[in-house]
Amino acid sequence: MFVDRTRRVRALLTMLLCTAAPCALWAQNTTKPSAAEAAVRQASSEYLDALARGDAKALAEHWTAEGTYVDPDGEIFAARDLVADIAATPPAPRPTAKLSDVTVRFLSPDVAVQEGQSEFALRDGTPARGRFHAVWVRQNGRWRLDRLEDHRAAMPSHASRLAVLEPFVGEWSGEVNGRSVRMTTRWNAAKTFLRQDVAIAAAGREVSGSVQVIGWDPREEQIRSWAFYDDGGHGQGLWSQEAHVWMVLVENVRADGTAANATHVYRFVDKNTLVCQSIHGSAGGEALPDVEVTLKRQAASK
Repeated sequence: MFVDRTRRVRALLTMLLCTAAPCALWAQNTTKPSAAEAAVRQASSEYLDALARGDAKALAEHWTAEGTYVDPDGEIFAARDLVADIAATPPAPRPTAKLSDVTVRFLSPDVAVQEGQSEFALRDGTPARGRFHAVWVRQNGRWRLDRLEDHRAAMPSHASRLAVLEPFVGEWSGEVNGRSVRMTTRWNAAKTFLRQDVAIAAAGREVSGSVQVIGWDPREEQIRSWAFYDDGGHGQGLWSQEAHVWMVLVENVRADGTAANATHVYRFVDKNTLVCQSIHGSAGGEALPDVEVTLKRQAASK
């Protein structure tokens, strides 16, 4: 079955997280392991050393030729194909796992099964839990991984991840450069997206507007927005939060095809006052002036 590269890399990172387990769990074991268990432990340590070096060849040799990785969705990957992607993937930080309730048992002198609970943080800091199941096989006197299964616990819903955006909901208005700005933000029925409508008017006549949809991007594990402007331009942004301040890295395509970018900053002074800025902007290689507007929450329309 064809699997796109992005999903393969994501599977690889999860697989590497799980296979980091053996070394950590035996370090917590106060019972002296048997000779066979010690040999598996040594194989695990060597695997982790190869992982630290980014040595794809050595990592592949720690898997059986038919070794498989099963991701949380039940998709099966050839482990050596995933490991081969290391050479073509830029180095990236991996989450570290806290393991508990780990057991190691032998089905036969040449087959060991390892299981346990894992707790780690996703890239956005959200805690996640799961269970792993690993099968080690001894071939020609050497222990190798033959199967690794990642059983992820239920992930937080999109709605729960977006709940931090609740302060934006409502009707807001302000003024900048002699023009009035009105922003209305509301949830969809399932609270899995926010729709934000912005209208800018001069002398009582609307001169520009936009619609922005804000949601959770499960692939990037980050809040993302998609904007559409009245003149036909469009763009998207990646959101991050620091206390009461939101920063959005925006990349736009103007109606004439010109690329533009900026950083949008949203700062809540209090629950009814929102300062919005567009800074460090450029379009077609030319710098754009910074813009700031203070919006006040308005009473809900009846």
